Amino acid sequence: MAIPQAPDYRGETEPRADERITRYETVVGEHPTRAGLANILGSLAYGMADTPRVEQIRNGMDYFRAERQRQRVVSDRIAALRKANTRQP
Repeated sequence: MAIPQAPDYRGETEPRADERITRYETVVGEHPTRAGLANILGSLAYGMADTPRVEQIRNGMDYFRAERQRQRVVSDRIAALRKANTRQP
């Protein structure tokens, strides 16, 4: 059985944070009245778009690590339920 590769949270998060920052700066320059909305989009994982890049990357990595852990717990619970159900006649 192959050992699963550890997720590259930083490699996935950095480009997403950079894209958010670029998008936000574009909106601020072209449509300043929409800057507030653009600042909020994606804030659940990264924080506000006008926060420093390093902080957004750290927030994103923390968010996706926690999400992956939640997925592992759910997957383990599903596997345990399947195993328990196969024992019953």
